Amino acid sequence: MRGLGLLSFLVVPSVVVGIASSVRAESAVFPLDASTCGLPLEVMPVAGEIPANLPRIVVIGTGYPRLVSHTTGADVAGTAILAGPPGMLIQLTEPLVVGETYDVVRDDCPAGSPPAATYTAVEARPLPTTLGTLAVGELRSYYTVPGRRERYYFTEVTLTPDASMEPWLDAYDWWAETDAHMAAQRSLRTDLTVQFDVPCVAGGTATLDLVGHAAVIPGPADLSTPELAASFTCDDDVIVDATTGRPLTPEEIAALEALANTDAPVDLSDAGVAATDASGPSIDGGSAMMPTDPDTNGNCSASPSRGGSPLWLALSMIGCVITRRRVLRERR
Repeated sequence: MRGLGLLSFLVVPSVVVGIASSVRAESAVFPLDASTCGLPLEVMPVAGEIPANLPRIVVIGTGYPRLVSHTTGADVAGTAILAGPPGMLIQLTEPLVVGETYDVVRDDCPAGSPPAATYTAVEARPLPTTLGTLAVGELRSYYTVPGRRERYYFTEVTLTPDASMEPWLDAYDWWAETDAHMAAQRSLRTDLTVQFDVPCVAGGTATLDLVGHAAVIPGPADLSTPELAASFTCDDDVIVDATTGRPLTPEEIAALEALANTDAPVDLSDAGVAATDASGPSIDGGSAMMPTDPDTNGNCSASPSRGGSPLWLALSMIGCVITRRRVLRERR
């Protein structure tokens, strides 16, 4: 009976865990008749006049967008639907007809639903030939951990678009890069500043070789800025608050430097050193952060990985119980 009881204890949790896992997986599946047509959608450019040689339309939201004739509802020739960033891209590889009206429609809305955007094509405009110029801000830093002197150094890089880019701010995304780092693509319309790490050490100097790029679709750059070399003297940094970015006062900096001399933070790397006492080393690991009595857990632990199965966690706990009982019987 003891064997049967143990078998039941093994089987029941396995069934429960299996059911719970299934419920979690199925709960994320939407019903087949669920509609996303009412969810918000952002289209760039917004409704209105667009040049006949517009290279793309960006659609951010749900559904599969299409560009169709407002008059006939037929798909426009020379269009391709691509996945972003920043969303779904309707790429226009052929010019639109001047004077014609076009709609952006969604495949998750019933036929006859209002379009997401309506455009009228106007005369083509000259395409830009240069992206603009980059400028680098001041060198800033902040203490990475209170009680230590290590600081993180950074600067901000800002793009000033060329005047020829003005009609095309919605048609390109841009990014900046160095030899060691490339920032994510971002909007020319709303996001012209990006933060970059600066490889500084106290008393030293550092250099960033920067260039900006822009593209209609993800991939090779269509336009670029001239290269910019920025040099920094690391001791000329402005020390700021890590949360707010507010420059620290000399008194605040002095207080943090004093803290580094007197109140160094706890080093978690020491937590795994075994503690000893009259009974010998603790089998709990002797964590400096969580002291325990020696030989208190039967040398058993359950530490599932981040991707571990609940079933294996349950079986590990069962093994702990069995091992613990065996240790107690041997002591008696």
